[in-house]
Amino acid sequence: MPAKQQRQHARQQARQQSADFAWQQVAGQLAGQPPQLTALYLWLRRCGLGLKLTHAGPRLQGLLRSLYGRDPAAGQALGQLRQSLSTLHSQAEQQKAKPASALRPLNPVHEKDFP
Repeated sequence: MPAKQQRQHARQQARQQSADFAWQQVAGQLAGQPPQLTALYLWLRRCGLGLKLTHAGPRLQGLLRSLYGRDPAAGQALGQLRQSLSTLHSQAEQQKAKPASALRPLNPVHEKDFP
């Protein structure tokens, strides 16, 4: 493979592995039948929030609970999730922008959790 094609392939592969590419897939997957959350999880992981949904905010947690909880209300929850995608995206951007604190907590619950 010539060097130019290798560079193009590497750029394409990097783009497909980016958080922005995963975000572009979210709306389409939610609109499909059955709706998929794969791109949403990929986006959360790739934008640095990991797979802990607590980092994505309480609204997303509530929506997922209504989708997969004991009394699922899937249609209503999916509609709310689609409507709140831009809010979710902006909240994630704010989370990424906050630098981690260099200070240890004053009263750590478990001392072994901190270096």
